Amino acid sequence: TFVHLYLNGLYWGLYNPAERPDAAFSASYHGGDKETWDSINQDSVPDGNYDAWNRMLAMLGQDFTKDDVYQRIQGNNPDGSRNPAYENLLDVDNLIDYLILNFYIGNTDWPGRNWWSGRDRNNGDGFKFRPWDSETALGLSGLEVNVTGAQDAVARPYAALRSNASFRLRFADHVYRHFFNGGAFHVMTTAPWNQAQPEQNRPAARFFALSEQISRGIVGETARWGDQLNAKPYTRDEHWLTARNSLLANFFPRRSAIVLQQFRSAGLYPKADPPSMNMRGGSVEPGFRLSLSAPQGAIYYTTNGADPRNRAGARLYSEPVVLSEGTEIKTRVLNGTEWSALNQATFVVGKPSLGLSELHYHPSTPSPLELAAGFSNAEDFEFIELLNNGSANYDLNGVFFGTGIQFEFTGSKITRLAPGAYLLLVKNQAAFEKRYGMGLPIAGEYSGKLNNSGEHLQAFNAKQEVVLDFTYGVLPPWPESADGSGPSLEVVDPGADLNAAANWVAAVQAGGSPGKANPPAILRVEILRADSTSVRIMFQGKMGSSYTLHSTETLPSKNWAVVETGTTLGTDTRVELTLTPPPNGSARFFRLSVP
Repeated sequence: TFVHLYLNGLYWGLYNPAERPDAAFSASYHGGDKETWDSINQDSVPDGNYDAWNRMLAMLGQDFTKDDVYQRIQGNNPDGSRNPAYENLLDVDNLIDYLILNFYIGNTDWPGRNWWSGRDRNNGDGFKFRPWDSETALGLSGLEVNVTGAQDAVARPYAALRSNASFRLRFADHVYRHFFNGGAFHVMTTAPWNQAQPEQNRPAARFFALSEQISRGIVGETARWGDQLNAKPYTRDEHWLTARNSLLANFFPRRSAIVLQQFRSAGLYPKADPPSMNMRGGSVEPGFRLSLSAPQGAIYYTTNGADPRNRAGARLYSEPVVLSEGTEIKTRVLNGTEWSALNQATFVVGKPSLGLSELHYHPSTPSPLELAAGFSNAEDFEFIELLNNGSANYDLNGVFFGTGIQFEFTGSKITRLAPGAYLLLVKNQAAFEKRYGMGLPIAGEYSGKLNNSGEHLQAFNAKQEVVLDFTYGVLPPWPESADGSGPSLEVVDPGADLNAAANWVAAVQAGGSPGKANPPAILRVEILRADSTSVRIMFQGKMGSSYTLHSTETLPSKNWAVVETGTTLGTDTRVELTLTPPPNGSARFFRLSVP
């Protein structure tokens, strides 16, 4: 965010407002109460106290070449499993990313100054580190500046932990993630920045996008302060653009390779390169053959989520890996006694598809037994049924409903949906189970409620892409019997248009069929209306069937006259018939039949 600042009407320049990473900031982004967060910087403790910080610093004097000491500062047992009796004093993954950032930008006004750290005393997570005022960097400190030797002030945890082999390899894993395969510091060419190919230099692309935000605004800044330190004023075109373009042409194309070599020299990145994949994750067809290669060393991989270095389930690669289901591949090279960084990728085998199959927006009123159990509100029995109508497992992590109702699948009871499987989102699980029984696949309770007048619902994935988007109705041509009379709304074809009323029918069973396939459709007249000008009949026709409409003047009757015969339907579709009413207000009975 960039703004022009005026003080009492006087232009003061271009500013970048930033959140101060104090206790309120920490509670806002990481949870908890701001009153329980310690917030520490190079000068003081703006929030909380030094107690846990001092305990962490005291531990740094131990022998971190030993894995049990390295794990203990993270609150873990020697094998890396969490021990609730141990205090977690250090968020190692956060520390590594914080270090990589400062090393890359060449921050020479650090580690002695310009840092913040925070920890929630209640939940026991380790200290997290945050950059601040990092302005002596990105070329101002030189292209080849090396700060990997930092060891005092806020770098003390790093100085102690870098003696541990597990930490160094964990550091290397982060480096590989950020410096390769489209990561934040990935650079594919040493040529000057090319705006037409941003993927070739990720840090330059980010820097260029930020600079473009102030490219016009910098004119006001130079007009206000350009002559503050120089007799000849600094200007946008003569000085600012020249400096920016120099960074894009010289600093960003070369800096990543320089820092990577600094990491290798410091023992923070192995000489052995990780294995390469002939395709690095994504959607593949069943039977896809994944090839791994490396210039030297033996390749080990796992498909069970374990680290190949631990050898639990690790396999020595000798031939392509045939993928038949969704798989996470983790692979390393072992060259002599040195392990490479980790290369990992997730493969979706087949095509998953998240569909909606049933919706109960207006349940019937509670029964006497339900009332006796304390469930007096009909909306407590609402539910939404989803299914995977694709051919591969659907990963629900990151998926959420954000329009109509609110629900996040991350951390819910169901985060992975197999092909053909169903799950339920319910308004009130206790009420739902009172009516429908136990053991159904409930992912959790949503907040909000389904509108009895119709509503727009949307669900999104982790990339903020829409995965479900539809609006249901309650008036004709939507099935009216689903509006409080007992049946739910069931989808005829989850792969078809959910906004089309013809793709919905009222459930055959009272209350619907949550958590399982909808029963086979039977012939049901959805709407039968008559007035002085017409008789209107609507029903759901099935593909491959025809229909015949008969009428008679009396019941019982053996004299049914054919009114209309339909042709064979090419698809499942809603059929609407409009007839002329009988003369003189006489009675007329209709019979609808299918072969």
